[in-house]
Amino acid sequence: MKSQREPLVSYGSVKTAALKKGDSHPKNYAVPNFGVDTDILDSQRNLHNVEIDLGHNLNLKVGGSRNTGVDDFDGHPMNYKVPDFGMDRDILDSLSNLKSTEAKLGKWKY
Repeated sequence: MKSQREPLVSYGSVKTAALKKGDSHPKNYAVPNFGVDTDILDSQRNLHNVEIDLGHNLNLKVGGSRNTGVDDFDGHPMNYKVPDFGMDRDILDSLSNLKSTEAKLGKWKY
């Protein structure tokens, strides 16, 4: 059974603190809280709406000794050998281009 879709809204508060005597610069000044970023609100609203449409709530499992919040990684292979194919071809091209340009125009001072 589908429930009604609801927009997600967050309201924050503004905290202030008085300046202390002898402070050379302002500290603990008021910082406005504009609430949760609109991208986060959109993502939460979209997730909520999809959960309603599918009739299922997303539940991320916290597992393993690392508590990643994604999955149980303890059963996955770790520390396996990764082949070394050398430096990437694009990097080699860039270094070669830099060398030939510096030979013509002088060393680049960045």
